[in-house]
Amino acid sequence: GELHNKRLFRMFFKLLKKNPDLLIYVKPKVKYYYQKFVDSSFDMKQYTNQGRIVPFFGTELNEKMPPAKFSANCDLVVSLGVSSAGAEASFFGVKSFHYDNCELEQVNEFCGKGQNKVVFNKINNLTLAIEKEIISKDNRVNENKKYHGILDPYQDGRCGERTALIIDTIHENFMSLKNFDKTLYAVEEE
Repeated sequence: GELHNKRLFRMFFKLLKKNPDLLIYVKPKVKYYYQKFVDSSFDMKQYTNQGRIVPFFGTELNEKMPPAKFSANCDLVVSLGVSSAGAEASFFGVKSFHYDNCELEQVNEFCGKGQNKVVFNKINNLTLAIEKEIISKDNRVNENKKYHGILDPYQDGRCGERTALIIDTIHENFMSLKNFDKTLYAVEEE
């Protein structure tokens, strides 16, 4: 967590120094911890005061901003880890990269097939990919969406509904069915 977060921000600071027109929008989970980070880092404080790092928060205390709403402000989304926020950005038409701090390329199909295309486990490779995007503005969203399709092949905005249906079906049938395979079959039928 924290080590990878620091690596990511060190990379952002280098990119900001190298690219004077670059703005970085961040979507922290908790305002308190974000402010602690700003207060403890000269670079973070400087870039935030200059308006080159801009935090987005939800409207209520400790409310997170929805990823799709945040992504609408961005040309490229970079997420720490393989995150739903990064995937949602791609589903909504914004190119996204994931910094895979768990190195899941051997375990996870998305991480394996998307390695060094949308998923990066080496900060130097991620930096090069971001620099390429800054220089060429090559926002090939369709290729990006293709890899993210591994996570949600439907990409129709109804993933939450399907998940709720599956959970409801399992809940309704699990106690009445002695055989778990029958429960899974009932889910597939829905």
